[in-house]
Amino acid sequence: MRAGSRGRQRGVLQSPLSRCARRDAGVAPMTLSASVIVPVLNGASTIGDTLKGVLSQVGQPERYEVIVVDNGSADGTQDIVRQYPVRLLHCATPGASAVRNVGLNACAGDIYVNADADTLPARNWLKELLRPFSDPSTVLVGGRIISFMPKTGAERYIERAGLFRPENSALNPRFAFVNAGNLAVRREAALAIGGWDETLHASEDVDFSARLVRHSRCEIRYAENAILFHRNRTDDDDLIRQAAGYGRGAARIYRRFPEETGWNFMKAMRVRRMIVSRSVRPGWLRLRRLVSRVSEEELEFARYHRMWTRAFWGAFFETWRQEGRDA
Repeated sequence: MRAGSRGRQRGVLQSPLSRCARRDAGVAPMTLSASVIVPVLNGASTIGDTLKGVLSQVGQPERYEVIVVDNGSADGTQDIVRQYPVRLLHCATPGASAVRNVGLNACAGDIYVNADADTLPARNWLKELLRPFSDPSTVLVGGRIISFMPKTGAERYIERAGLFRPENSALNPRFAFVNAGNLAVRREAALAIGGWDETLHASEDVDFSARLVRHSRCEIRYAENAILFHRNRTDDDDLIRQAAGYGRGAARIYRRFPEETGWNFMKAMRVRRMIVSRSVRPGWLRLRRLVSRVSEEELEFARYHRMWTRAFWGAFFETWRQEGRDA
């Protein structure tokens, strides 16, 4: 549920859960077993690099497995996966939540680790992500996600807007959660809450984190050195679809956690003013270029910010109204 405001992610969520987020204190790794789950759908162009990175980790635990869960790929993904020493499972139910649940129920590790198929792990990613679990009280850990070599306007926008910054997820002062793209959780704790909600096709990691924190009474840990490089959406159409999907997910989270989100009429009005402001900013910047210097980077960001904002909040308000009628 990534909101359309720069420096925020997945909406403006007010919550006491923010007290659950803290940085990893740097304790030493332990000997628990781990299962790395790689969900994938039509990831032929990236899955090979992801698996090479996952399988070449420095300081792997002694008991360690890699499971790829395919969600019905039709681009040769499965043939590529079979070239690597990993388990390949299949999930017929569409959606990331269903795919992760297949991996959760099939894996044998004490720690369930998720790495999306469009990411590249640093060599010590797994060791650093598992490090906080040497503390028996640690239940849920989020790693650091960095945009991988952004080249297109859409890729540059995702990086500059800060969608993957930790202060917008694991260190969010309003509503802390772990981005599922780089996540580790004790398997038994995840099973105890029923895994991921398969009715959610976006913001499922926000919901998962909130339910897990409440059930386990735990703190979210942030492992800054557990780095995954993420390939952002490359073209405008994909970016718009991503924004709309996050907007729909945000609306459902706002409905599901009303006390934490504190959504009300005044907040809705502020959002609408923000939408208007971002809609006119590209035109205003073009006028400014007639009398002063405005960088192409600033103008590009304003155009993409308008695009994202319209798609995100348009889908948000549509879903909000629909959810209200169905309640």
